Amino acid sequence: MNPAALPANEQQRLEDLYSYDILDTEPERDFDELAELASLVCGTQMSLVALMDKDRQWNKASVGYPVPETPREVTICTHAIGGKDLFVVENTLEDERFRDLPGVQHYPRVRFYAGAPIISPRGYALGTVCVFSDRPGQLTEVQKSTLQRLARQASLLLEFRKKNEQLKRLLREQLQQRQLAEVASKTQKQFLSTMSHEIRTPLNGVVGMTNLLLAEETLPHQQEYLRSLKFAAEHLLTVVNDVLDYNKITSNSLTFEQIDFSLPTLLQDIIRHHAPAARAKGLRLELNLDAALPDTVTGDPARLTQVLHNLVSNAIKFTPEGVVRVAAQPGEGNAQRNAVCFSVQDTGIGIAEDKLGNLFREFGQAHAGISREYGGTGLGLAISKKLLELQGSEIHVQSAPGKGSDFFFTLGFDVPKPALAMPAECTPDDTAILKGMRVLVAEDNQLNWVVLRKYLQLWGIEADRAAHGAEAVAMAGQKEYEVIFMDLQMPVLDGYAATRQLRQELGFNGPVYAITADAFLAQETDLGTLGFTGSVVKPFDRKELCSTLTAIRKNTGLRPQL
Repeated sequence: MNPAALPANEQQRLEDLYSYDILDTEPERDFDELAELASLVCGTQMSLVALMDKDRQWNKASVGYPVPETPREVTICTHAIGGKDLFVVENTLEDERFRDLPGVQHYPRVRFYAGAPIISPRGYALGTVCVFSDRPGQLTEVQKSTLQRLARQASLLLEFRKKNEQLKRLLREQLQQRQLAEVASKTQKQFLSTMSHEIRTPLNGVVGMTNLLLAEETLPHQQEYLRSLKFAAEHLLTVVNDVLDYNKITSNSLTFEQIDFSLPTLLQDIIRHHAPAARAKGLRLELNLDAALPDTVTGDPARLTQVLHNLVSNAIKFTPEGVVRVAAQPGEGNAQRNAVCFSVQDTGIGIAEDKLGNLFREFGQAHAGISREYGGTGLGLAISKKLLELQGSEIHVQSAPGKGSDFFFTLGFDVPKPALAMPAECTPDDTAILKGMRVLVAEDNQLNWVVLRKYLQLWGIEADRAAHGAEAVAMAGQKEYEVIFMDLQMPVLDGYAATRQLRQELGFNGPVYAITADAFLAQETDLGTLGFTGSVVKPFDRKELCSTLTAIRKNTGLRPQL
C-alpha cells in the first residue's frame, strides 16, 4: 500500500472545500441522482460522490456502498484528486498501490475503479465522482467522457448550493434587520407619541392661558411679558412640531388632504401672520399675486402653509433691513391641473454658494453659528423640501452673501369640481348659536380644563367636567349632553374604555371627540371603530373648535376632525 502524496495546495484546497459547508450534511436528491447516473452509465454496482476531508473521505451520495466515510489514507480517491484527469484502475490486484487496501482485500473487494475529480471554480480538487465494482473492467470513451461531465456537474451543484445558502443567509439577515427596524420604528413612534403628549399637554395650558390673559385688560409691562411668554411657547411648539413632522415624513406615515381652498386668501393670511414680526424689524413685507392666479384650487392647504410659513419666517429672521417679498403666479398647467409658481425673496444676509448644499439637510444650517445667533432646529427647510418632493415638486434657491436669497418652487393643484361647495367658516362673531350648549369635558389635567372652559365660556357655554372616564360615564347617564370631549389618558378609566361604555352600555349616540396630545393618533388610528367622532389635538385651535361646535349645533352632520 503506497499512500498518495498530499497535493501541493492542500491547505488552500481544504479551505475551499470548507467554504461550501457541506461536510456531514443530510442527503440531497441532486447529488444522489449524480451517483445513480454514474453507476448506470458505467455499468457498475457501486458509485460515489465523495469529498476529501483532511483525514477522511466523506461520501455525499452513494450507490451500493453504505459506508458514510473512510480513512483518507486507505482510499483510491485520494490518488484521483492528485490530478485533473480521469483516474482509472482496471484491476486493483495488479496495482501495487492498491492491492493491500482493506477495501480491496475485504468488503467490498474493489477490483475496478474509475474516478473523475470534482474541480472547483477556483481550481481545487475537492473530491470525485467515482464508480467501482468487484470485477476488473474498462470504460469506453463515451463512459469516460460522461463520468467527467458528471464531475463537472457536481462542481456546479456545489457552487449552486453555496450561492443558495448564501442567499438564504442574506435573506435571514435582511429579515432580522427588517424586524429590528420595525421594532426600532415602533419604539421611536411610541417615544415620540409619549413625548408629544408630555410636551403638548403643558404647552396647551401655557399657550391657552397666555391668549386668555392677553385678551383681558392688563398693565403695559404685563402685556410685554405675556407676549414674550407667548412667543417662547409658540417657538417651543414649533420645534416640537418640526421633530414630529420630520418623523412622520421619514416613516412614510404622512398623508395629504385634497380639499378646495382659496389660494389668495391663504397667502394673505400668511402675510398677516408674519406682518407683526416684519414690522418689529422695520421690514417691508410684500405680497405680489398675479391677476391670472386661480382663486380656488384643490390640494393640501395645511402643508402649503407649512412650507410658506417656514420660508417667510426664515426670510424675516435672516433679513436685518429691506424687504421680504412673497409672490405667486400661474405655471404651465392644463384643464385638470393648475400649476402655481411660488417664491419668497429677501434682501437679507444671503448664503455663500459653497454653503447652499447644507441648507436642506436634516439639522443642517449654513454654518454652526447660525443656530447660536438666530436659533432654529435646522429641520424646517428639510421638512419643506420633503413635503414638496412628496407632492411631486422641488424647491430651489438662489443666493449670494449680502444680496439676499430667493427660494422658489412650482406646485400642482387639481382644478376644483364645480359641484363642490366650500363649507362656511366659523368666526367669533357667529357664535350666538352656541349659547347654552350642553357639553361634557372629561379631562384630568386641571390646566387643560381651565383653558378649554375659558374658550367655551367665550361662546356662552358652561361645560361640565369629569376628572376621569368613570365619572364621565356616570354623568352622561344622568344628563343628556350634545357633545362629549374625552381625554384619552386619564386615571381610573381611560378615554378608550369610557367611550366604549358610553356607546355600548349607555347607548350614547352623540358626538364624542378624543382629546389627545399624540400627534400621530388621528393618522394612525381608526377612531371611528373605537366609538369616536373625531379628535381634538392639544394645544386647542380655538377657531376650529368653534367650527366643530357650530356644525354640531346646526345638526348639519358635519364632523370635522381637528
